[in-house]
Order: sequence, then structure tokens, then C-alpha cells
Amino acid sequence: SELRKSLPNSSALAQISRKAWSYVRYVALRELPPEVFAFDPAPEDPRPMLGYAITRDAMYWTPADRDLDKVVWAIGRIRDYLANQGVNLLVVPIPDKEQVYRERIPRSAWINDIEPPASMLPELVARLQAKGIPAVSLLPVYREQAASGAELYWRDDTHWSADGIRVAAELIAAELRDTMAP
Repeated sequence: SELRKSLPNSSALAQISRKAWSYVRYVALRELPPEVFAFDPAPEDPRPMLGYAITRDAMYWTPADRDLDKVVWAIGRIRDYLANQGVNLLVVPIPDKEQVYRERIPRSAWINDIEPPASMLPELVARLQAKGIPAVSLLPVYREQAASGAELYWRDDTHWSADGIRVAAELIAAELRDTMAP
């Protein structure tokens, strides 16, 4: 009973009900739940694309919040451990949809009327590479593709579309050929 009290919304029925109500609110009232926002439409395609507030919020985290030095140190430890096992590590930081399409985040979704800052993924990749840790940066290519109208993520989800998967696979394969070949 203590678990039921502490997690009252974790039942399958509660989850299904929340999803159903969110859908009804969107279809009937054109209201999105507070944890979701609609990106500004692309000029060539006015269909809505949804973003998530929690991911947008993370864009505002400072370098100190993220502690990239500790992240790089930890990845270095993992790389060293794997190397001792005869395994090579390739790090592929995955950019969020909100980072890729950041120019389309509407001003109404900005925090404190401040434009979302640029991603820290390029800095992370540079730091990893400076430590000799192979890393692939998907963000620049994803942003370039997105600017030309490519849909790299599902419109209503955080997951990659077939195009997003293809682009990532091509970049990762190229890096493996260049840095991991025997």
C-alpha cells in the first residue's frame, strides 16, 4: 500500500488515461500538455513538429552544471578499461531534436525570454578527441541537413526518422573506417 500511495500514477490505466486525455485536449482544444511545445513551422512544411520542455530546459544548463571535465574523465576511464579488454571505444554523443532544430523553438518556449544557447556537444567532442578518445560529432551534419529541410526525427517523438538513422550510420561508418581500421 505504501508503494501504491507513493506511485499513484504509475499504473497502466493511469498512463493510458493521461495519454488519451492529452490526445483529446490536442485534437479538440488544440492544447498541448505543458511538457510539450510546437516548433515554429518550416517555410516549406507547415505541419507541426513537437519538442519537449525537459530537453529544451537542459539546453540552458551551464558548462558547470554539465561538468564536462568529469564527463571526459569518466569516458576516458571507460575507454581505458575497454582497451584492457581488447575493445575499442567510439563515442557518439546524440544531439536532441531541440538542439538540431533550435532556431525553430518559438520565442514563447524560451526560458526567461532568453534564446536557447548553442549545444555543448561540439565542445564535448573536441575535448574527447584532445584526450585521444575517438568521437563522432553528428550535430553539425544534422543541423546542415535540418536547415535544408530534412526530417531527422519523428515529428511527434524524440526518436530518429529513417533519414536520421541513415545520416548517423553513414557518419559512424566513415569514422570506423578512418580510426578503427586494423
